[in-house]
Amino acid sequence: MLFRIILHDLLFEINGRVKNSFGQGIPRTVISLSDSNGNVQSAITNPFGYYKFTGLTAGEIYTVTASSKQYQFQNNPRVVTVLEDLLNEDFIGDANSFYKRE
Repeated sequence: MLFRIILHDLLFEINGRVKNSFGQGIPRTVISLSDSNGNVQSAITNPFGYYKFTGLTAGEIYTVTASSKQYQFQNNPRVVTVLEDLLNEDFIGDANSFYKRE
């Protein structure tokens, strides 16, 4: 008997943490997830910097973007293809120069 997995029927998640260069979570960061059709979902990080998107279609290409008034993020935005759960899609933030103390 031959079994075929049809990817478009599978649902996955993307999750991660937004943190500063010291490894501390950055709360209230807006994470946006855009699919190839232009549909956008948003999440706000919890007090420890964690976020999660669930129910994502397998094989879909998504753009993940972190936004904050106080931080700029490395490797942002990033494009990912969901073929499995994408765990630990973390963002590292550097304080914007406007907020840095001299």
